[in-house]
Amino acid sequence: MGGAWTIGQFVLRGQYLFNDFRFDNDDTYGDNRLAGLPRQFIKGEALWRREGWYAAPTFEWVPTHYNVDQAETLYADGYAIWGLKAGYRPGEGFGFFLEGRNLSAKTYVATTGVIADAQGRDKCSFPVG
Repeated sequence: MGGAWTIGQFVLRGQYLFNDFRFDNDDTYGDNRLAGLPRQFIKGEALWRREGWYAAPTFEWVPTHYNVDQAETLYADGYAIWGLKAGYRPGEGFGFFLEGRNLSAKTYVATTGVIADAQGRDKCSFPVG
């Protein structure tokens, strides 16, 4: 689900994803959640724009931990990060932009390698960037 609300030169945008994907009476994993998908993912920005110029603070939030393996023995923590973006978008031709994400330098897991059963131990399931 997503939406935008324009108030003069400002646009408030937000997206919300709700994931409830599970196995269905699987012989091995029962009704466990599918690994690698946060249950909730929230993202937004408050964009200022004028004559092709724009700037915005941004945020991304995963409020709770989520399983990395199908057996649900290893989890990635939830996180919240923020950033800034700015640029110029003309009516025609090329524009430009700059964006900084995670400006608070928070350590977080943006993606995981999905595995069957981690047995509760990190086996390089969290890619390092």
